Amino acid sequence: MGRSQETDPGGAAVATPHVVAAPPLVGPRGPGKDTHAWHGRCALGAYPRLFFVPSFLPLAVARWKEPAVRPALAALACLLIAGSARGAGDFATKVLAWDGAGGVIGYNATPGNALGPPSTAATPGVPDNSSLFSFGWGGYLTLGFDHPISDDPRHPGGYDFIVFGNSLYLGGDETSPHREPGYVEVGVDSTGQHSYGDGSKVVWYWLKGTPAPNSIAGFPIPLPSADSTVVGYADCTPTDGAGDPTYPDDPFTPGITPGSAGGDAFDLAWAVDASGAPAHLASVDFVRITCAVNVVIPPYGRLSTEVDAVSLAAPVVSGDVDGDGHVTIADAALTARAAAGLITLSERQQRLADLTQHGGIPTTGDVALILKRSAGL
Repeated sequence: MGRSQETDPGGAAVATPHVVAAPPLVGPRGPGKDTHAWHGRCALGAYPRLFFVPSFLPLAVARWKEPAVRPALAALACLLIAGSARGAGDFATKVLAWDGAGGVIGYNATPGNALGPPSTAATPGVPDNSSLFSFGWGGYLTLGFDHPISDDPRHPGGYDFIVFGNSLYLGGDETSPHREPGYVEVGVDSTGQHSYGDGSKVVWYWLKGTPAPNSIAGFPIPLPSADSTVVGYADCTPTDGAGDPTYPDDPFTPGITPGSAGGDAFDLAWAVDASGAPAHLASVDFVRITCAVNVVIPPYGRLSTEVDAVSLAAPVVSGDVDGDGHVTIADAALTARAAAGLITLSERQQRLADLTQHGGIPTTGDVALILKRSAGL
């Protein structure tokens, strides 16, 4: 945040507390987190209901071309599937270990703020500081998820998860980001149970970024200049609350990729083991973020890494409009609603729904093709 841990959010001087590692915290999202704050896409909130209508898919596919029947089928699909927010499984769900050393007072004892989705109020020029966890040099945050993070080639750009902080573009200039980098490690439960326990069975791998020392022992690093390329660190790319938090930004291109909520994207292929050799991880269980710099900038004070959320990248599958990784009747229902003008899909969703390759707003032809694909036809 660029403020000394001796300064509270209001600017008053306060005594610096002794911050020590705390026991694992598992609880609800922190203040300011909206459990339904997600724009433009639907998770499959009513999926179990589909098991009670096994005849719907064959009926819809067989009779979709009949103009008189089509509206009724679309309406039925919409009734069967109610749109909902992205599920908890798209974001970190557990705080496993933390230390707020060097963080901003008022923000360095709230690790639960990093659970759930990122802020929808943040913009690239004005971050939302209402719900963050802050830690400086010597501090860290370890997070867990309700399922492993996979190195999936279907993830956009090959990026597997995204860390959101409170970086911003100074003066709105995309080539001049304000960064407070944290280096990132991923952990694997060596017992194969995907359980953190006391942490002693977790094997950690560093996602080596750019710039980087030869090993983790080489941290802290100097604060990178605003015009330098920085990839593979948290809290370096702003958040755009209007974007999709499961769609990774391209970290090698200035600015935020259209449709993305920004943040810093990470590829498990960057993982190296203790010797520095590529780890070739198929999946991981945990993410640990540690402040990478030990810098004081007067009059602002000590730089600290902030974390708002960690999301998992959604795989790209043509026809998978709701982004759950599969083409189902839910995708057909969303496309039907968009074709009828009832909802507006994001640009990315429109591309996924465009099976007729016509471009633009989905059509009934797209709905028919998605229905066929969901039925395996």
